[in-house]
Amino acid sequence: MSEHTYKVGQTVTIVARHQMPGAAGTYTILALMPEERGDHQYRVRSTTSPQLRVVPESEISRATTPEPDIFRASEH
Repeated sequence: MSEHTYKVGQTVTIVARHQMPGAAGTYTILALMPEERGDHQYRVRSTTSPQLRVVPESEISRATTPEPDIFRASEH
């Protein structure tokens, strides 16, 4: 049996799912759960609402953080 890819406290993105298209978004991992049908499961909470979900690892990816804005208007 393999290890979970993600850890508790990590931020992930759920890709849109056919069964639950409203589930797409950014979530924080609250708990690692047992494998189901060969796919690790995670309990997650939305970063924008109190919504909780259990999602398989195959439907999440590491959340990307926006790059800092390095462009600055020059002073003239």
